[in-house]
Amino acid sequence: ADIVRATLPLDPEVYVLHATGALAAEFYRMRLPELGRALILRQFQAGALESLQMLLTETGIPSRQLAIETIEFPFELTLEMAEKLETPDYLVESLRGLSEVMVATGRIPEAMAMSEEAVRRSSAPELRPQHGTALASMGKALAAGGDLAGAEAAFAESEEICTETSNTAWLARGHFEWGIALLGAGQQDRGTDMLRKAFGELDRIKFVPWRDRCAAAMAQNRIKP
Repeated sequence: ADIVRATLPLDPEVYVLHATGALAAEFYRMRLPELGRALILRQFQAGALESLQMLLTETGIPSRQLAIETIEFPFELTLEMAEKLETPDYLVESLRGLSEVMVATGRIPEAMAMSEEAVRRSSAPELRPQHGTALASMGKALAAGGDLAGAEAAFAESEEICTETSNTAWLARGHFEWGIALLGAGQQDRGTDMLRKAFGELDRIKFVPWRDRCAAAMAQNRIKP
């Protein structure tokens, strides 16, 4: 709470917290009977939720400024905490991020399930920007699963929403991901054009990490900017 109060003058967009600590992660990794393991993790969840609610009470920050980061703790229990704290944008971003992790590790059915849930949960008007990013992640998952037509539709809708909400960073990222998907599907000309478009956009807005990532992909495919 002291750290939150000390940084309030900086007007942070979001506070990223680890809901549970090393001990919870240790129990999560242990080979225990499922019933006992679930009971123990529920206790950690209850303690984390109590701490988060106390933090909100003491600092007065809105719950939507909290982002709960967790790796070695059940995602379902983390989602429950976010739902109880009423942080719908966190839910969407977590689902979207996990979808991309699943794609990267080759777990395409899980990636599709996560991205579909992110799209569903971001359908409210106030989550319009998140809906655009969720659709881009769905497009990436669909492309990884071989559904290029579905991916194109998802990326097109994401492009429309990102343009509408002035989300230039994700507009460019979507173009990059779609370009990679097109190259992977053997559509060299379309993929090349899309990567060049993405590189120009990323360079213009100085989104350096993704610009460099795009440049590396172009070099790997022998594409000149």
